[in-house]
Amino acid sequence: MTAPIVLSDLIFHSAERAPEAPALSFRQERLSYAELAEQIQKAAHGLLELGLGRNERVAVYLPKRLETVIALFAIARAGGVFVPVNPLLKPEQVAYILKDCNVRVLITANDRANLLAPVLAECHDLHTVVTLDEDAIPGLPTRSVVWESLLKAPAHGVHRCIDTDMAAILYTSGSTGKPKGVVLSHRNMIVGAQSVASYLGNGPHDRILAVLPLSFDAGFSQLTTAFWSGASAVVMDYLLPRDVIRTAARETVTGLTAVPPLWVQLAQLEWPPEVVDPLPKVGPDLEIDVEKVAALEPDLVLATLTVPGHEAVVERLEAAGLPYVAPEPTCLADVYRDIRDLAERLGVPEQAEPLVQSMRAELGDGRRSPWDVGDPPPEPDPRPAILVQWWPKPVITPGAQSWATDGNGASAISAAHPACIIVRFEMFMDYPPLSFPTTGRIPQDSRPAQPRGHYIPTQALQGKFHCAPWYSVNAP
Repeated sequence: MTAPIVLSDLIFHSAERAPEAPALSFRQERLSYAELAEQIQKAAHGLLELGLGRNERVAVYLPKRLETVIALFAIARAGGVFVPVNPLLKPEQVAYILKDCNVRVLITANDRANLLAPVLAECHDLHTVVTLDEDAIPGLPTRSVVWESLLKAPAHGVHRCIDTDMAAILYTSGSTGKPKGVVLSHRNMIVGAQSVASYLGNGPHDRILAVLPLSFDAGFSQLTTAFWSGASAVVMDYLLPRDVIRTAARETVTGLTAVPPLWVQLAQLEWPPEVVDPLPKVGPDLEIDVEKVAALEPDLVLATLTVPGHEAVVERLEAAGLPYVAPEPTCLADVYRDIRDLAERLGVPEQAEPLVQSMRAELGDGRRSPWDVGDPPPEPDPRPAILVQWWPKPVITPGAQSWATDGNGASAISAAHPACIIVRFEMFMDYPPLSFPTTGRIPQDSRPAQPRGHYIPTQALQGKFHCAPWYSVNAP
């Protein structure tokens, strides 16, 4: 089979290989690759019947559904250029995009077309509005036809395209000004799909959930990645993050792309057993089954030395010949170093420095360590004296160069020790009351403490130690 040249080839080639394989689903509706290819071909003939010229733009202003996907790929099949419009945009914003890239045909729904009616007269290049509902809309300043009539049009020869021709124009959000159209060729989108499917190892067994807007490059990539690999794409619009979890469970989803805010919300929810149970598990943190890790064929294993006993795990990873990194930071400077090292190993060194600078900005210059900014802390130092921490290994006392002085604390031994040292428990009694960072669980034998100087007035352990949560001292 020849390599795909235009974007719709992704679907038609998969239809030739496995016509009955599931290609696309939305709620209870399902299409095989053969059915999807047939619908795309019919819609392409319908667009040509409307007089669509080569490289002319067609906007699709719809929420995610089967017809949305069919329309986008039919436009490319016919030789046009599709412009997916975010369904959350207001009429004035939609009109700006329609005018900016000289859209000739708009595919939408009746309710959306009625909202757009007052601004469509400004779109002088627009000659046809296609609606998914059964009845055309009277009173529009352009011709109005229904989707079903498009699918009944006679066969037409599609415009000949090559891989460097325009396939799509995706508009930016406009958060820093007017939205800008990004032109993508057929080759851009096909190579992108091939690349993503390759490094994720996608195949026909996968079911990829498309939750991001199709007007967003990462959202549309979920479709092209699925169709390149012969997988099934599941499209959905969600109201609540829990809807994503329910759909993932119902559709036995194996792949999901999301933006960080959505990942944060999903991570805080409880996932049902039917989603979690099939995931590979390699054991509790101190009893990692290295053979199971090796079976996953990882490019890189991120290990840790921040918990006692993990040294044995790292030794087993090394004995098995697995590529791994085991960061052991003791101060924020080490964290920044590890970020750069990880980015280098993962082949994305350019992503390290923006992350480091973002962390620096969030922590604030006033909370950086003296050796990082060149200035000693002001006198008298108002920060609590930190002696003991349970990170990265018990029992460690932060020295002058550690997270204690990076954050809100001051090292109790900074004059004698520049770096962290391991201490014995009996050493505690040689120091005045000290702050003791904890994960938040206060021992039952603790009691309320009275404020003493600049020490944290939280809880005291047997009158000796003040407990402070990790975040109060910025432990990395």
